[in-house]
Amino acid sequence: SGFITKGGPSGWVTSFKVMFSKNKLIWNKVLFFDGQPEQFRGNYDENSEVLNTFRSPILTQYFKIVPSKWEENINMRIEPVGCFETYCK
Repeated sequence: SGFITKGGPSGWVTSFKVMFSKNKLIWNKVLFFDGQPEQFRGNYDENSEVLNTFRSPILTQYFKIVPSKWEENINMRIEPVGCFETYCK
């Protein structure tokens, strides 16, 4: 259903996009209602947690985080937030 992110000791990602796949062959972008890739809010320092959630849960096995903007260096700690399909109802 989303991600919790943190920066790192030598920089942090301030904005990113998310892609997902069930088989690592076909990758889909998380999109806005207008069909454009959604830009997620990143971090503003190295230790604060930022929670980003999807409008609706995504049923997938793999995620790619694609940094768009960053401060100093690309450092990002990520914790997926979600649940197994049987428990999400």
